[in-house]
Amino acid sequence: DRPRFGGGDRDRNGGGDRPSFDRPFNREERPRFDRPQFDKPENLENQNNEFQTPPASPENNPNFGQFGPENLVVQSAEGNGESPRFDRGDRGDRGGFGDRPRFGGGDRDRGGDRGGFGDRPRFGGGDRDRGDRPRFGGGDRDRGGDRGGDRGDRGGRFERAGKFTYNDRGPGGGYERTDLQEVMDLDKGILKLIAKRARFFEKLVVAKMIDSSTEKNIRVAWEDNAAKFCRDPKVSRDLFLLVKSVEAISENDADQPFFNLSPAPKPVQVELPAPASSRIARYYLTLAGASGKETCMKQIPLTDSMIDGIKSLNYMGGNIRYENDGVITSLATNGMEAGGDKVVHVGKDSLNLWITLALSIGMQYHLKITGENDVKCIDFVPVSHFVTQLGARLVQVIPAQEGLPIRIEASGVLPEEIMIPADLPRDFVFALLLAAPFWDSNIRFNMQDYFAMLAENPALQNEWNIMFEDLDDVIKACEMSVRLEDNVFICEKSAPNFPEEIFVPSDAEICASFFLLPALTSGYVQLTGVWQERGEQRMLKELMEFAGLEWSVLDASARSKGISDTPVNVVTTPGMGEIPYCPTPIAVLLYALAAYKGTALNLSEYADFEAEKDIIVSYLSHIGLSESLEKIETDTSGWTAPTAAWAVAFALGAYMRPRIKLVNPNILNNYYPFYWRMYNTLPNPELKKPERKHEKSTRKRVIAQGVYADVADIPAPTYGNDDM
Repeated sequence: DRPRFGGGDRDRNGGGDRPSFDRPFNREERPRFDRPQFDKPENLENQNNEFQTPPASPENNPNFGQFGPENLVVQSAEGNGESPRFDRGDRGDRGGFGDRPRFGGGDRDRGGDRGGFGDRPRFGGGDRDRGDRPRFGGGDRDRGGDRGGDRGDRGGRFERAGKFTYNDRGPGGGYERTDLQEVMDLDKGILKLIAKRARFFEKLVVAKMIDSSTEKNIRVAWEDNAAKFCRDPKVSRDLFLLVKSVEAISENDADQPFFNLSPAPKPVQVELPAPASSRIARYYLTLAGASGKETCMKQIPLTDSMIDGIKSLNYMGGNIRYENDGVITSLATNGMEAGGDKVVHVGKDSLNLWITLALSIGMQYHLKITGENDVKCIDFVPVSHFVTQLGARLVQVIPAQEGLPIRIEASGVLPEEIMIPADLPRDFVFALLLAAPFWDSNIRFNMQDYFAMLAENPALQNEWNIMFEDLDDVIKACEMSVRLEDNVFICEKSAPNFPEEIFVPSDAEICASFFLLPALTSGYVQLTGVWQERGEQRMLKELMEFAGLEWSVLDASARSKGISDTPVNVVTTPGMGEIPYCPTPIAVLLYALAAYKGTALNLSEYADFEAEKDIIVSYLSHIGLSESLEKIETDTSGWTAPTAAWAVAFALGAYMRPRIKLVNPNILNNYYPFYWRMYNTLPNPELKKPERKHEKSTRKRVIAQGVYADVADIPAPTYGNDDM
């Protein structure tokens, strides 16, 4: 009969009375389950054990006297693998737990008044306060006092995944969940929700379930909900634009590995056609589309910006067509005319936006302009103040929001002279000079304030001079009536004249990345295009000389060549201690190249270093250089290029530090679509996509001989009566 807590008779074996703790029972009657029955110590010699335990005594049992030798004996079972156990003998009437002995303490009435934790005996001693409880491996410690360190100093943390991460905790350390990990997990969850929203919104767009009213309802609902969590309406509106700007990426694309950059360190032999400048090509297309004249251009990179610019000009009255081989043709039309309400999508390039805006504000026009996320955060406050001089009004379609979409309402009533403010974007000033000859009257642009601003900043002044040379060449080539006199541009109403084919100068920025290849791995690069020592192409000669390359231009071919078969050192002669004018990514690449070749340059003296410090430091760390251009351990994580020019500089940096990883290689699709095809086929690149050779099937139709008889041998069918 097995005793149970609390009493109550129950027949466990089919009708027997089960004793409870409130009445005595004889322990000898308790059945043992297949265990050897041990007698008292004096009968141990009669057992068949592997060893005999002597009777308990103070000499061989330190606990002798607490329980008595007649009750506590260590024994071993024979052949059953049991550990030695304590045999307390016949307990007799238990009566409750009060008579049950504890290890290391005397008898205690467990059923009586316990008196709190302080009166409860613990392992290894008599009565003591709980605050004096010893710890494993240490002395006494006050549990209620200082625990040996602040909780924030503990080394471990608890992760959201339900696992403990163990660190070197030190004194007072332990496992805990850190606030930093909690913040990072929350950020990850927010990003997942934003990506999920982008994918779902894209499905709605594809299903044509999103229109202007639906977008307005979504925005109003966002603002209502945001008011409960954010008191600043501007922050909530900007956050809404940022959330909308996230492009939908499928989960499969997100799991794709990084683009590994590890070009072969062999001398290059590049002979390719040079891509034409997309910016200068759009200058020509603006004049052709607004005038409706016929012309043609070749070798134009069909980027997204170029295609969006062509479509926007066609909405304004042009008739421009493009082919996949880079040929763009402008057909004869009536040109741009004053019109009613129109909606023009300018894409993601700001130059398309400024050209569309400049063409519309000089005549009676009502226009709504939309665009991609890249141009939705442009500050139109200076522009809205400026257009009031032309009798026009610019308003945001979404109230109290900066950026696109915007609506233009122009009256076409123009003054004789317009002041150009100093805070107007440079590309918008260029677009005004291109569009002014198509307005209803002559106009004068006073540039006094703008030129004063340029005079205070030599870097901006140099950039203006270089970019304006390209624009001036376009105006003169088309015989437009635009001239500069005493800080005033005089624009007279006139129509441009175009040749049958326009030869657009080659893109200096893209070609510079090609021409610098011999400085990284020796060899030569020869590009065929339109070359001139004006505008952006002025920097090519200075860059090649700075990088220690031989530069030559012969007719339609420009060539850069390494001085020897080995990688060359950067040459810094007494008048060339500074990097020549060039885009920031190319300049940083030259600084890195100088550091790897052993030439000491001070990166902190670069003009744009502070403005783009974070990007520059991140770029250098991924190619194994510190901010001071010292070699360090390379950051092996993937790098996300902020712009296409930085992606090109990162690809060239792989020659100095191979096996680096680029996260977003597709960013070059809007820069030069054939760049990766050229890069992956180095050192002898080809832009033409290799044709797949389809092996012709060797199976032939075989007609078995002797199976079918000749037609003459086939007997004629017999006709008869079916009833016979």
